Amino acid sequence: MMPFVISSLIPPPQRLSARRCLLLPSNTDSMSTPIIYQRTWFRPVLRLVAWIFLTGVIINFPFVIHDGVQFLYKGTVYKKLTLGRERQQAAELLRADRVWCGLTDGSSNSCRFGDFWTTYSIEVDPKSNKIARRGINLMPRMSLLQRLGF
Repeated sequence: MMPFVISSLIPPPQRLSARRCLLLPSNTDSMSTPIIYQRTWFRPVLRLVAWIFLTGVIINFPFVIHDGVQFLYKGTVYKKLTLGRERQQAAELLRADRVWCGLTDGSSNSCRFGDFWTTYSIEVDPKSNKIARRGINLMPRMSLLQRLGF
């Protein structure tokens, strides 16, 4: 006959990490077990909220970058302003793209505007009121090492 072993009837104690449970001290004798409160709902909810937030950021990132580049890049307006275009049409195109210069308010016959990469210039002939000259100047940018003095 096999001997009866009591330890086989008692399940092994569960090991809970300090992050997942709150152990309250017991004021009773050493034979009693402490009360364990498990926080099982908080971590999955937090993960779900984090995943929803990150998914939204990842989905919207290309649209935000595209809008930001279009706002900063003024080359599209410059391409629309061709030689021989009327002064009024040129001023309307510049105003529509939020470019303010002497040509848009009528105070001068030239307009210089730029973005981070280039400077654009447009000159209107005062006799014919048409665009007579266009120019582009690339802006020299120093590298990070040059800015630091290396």
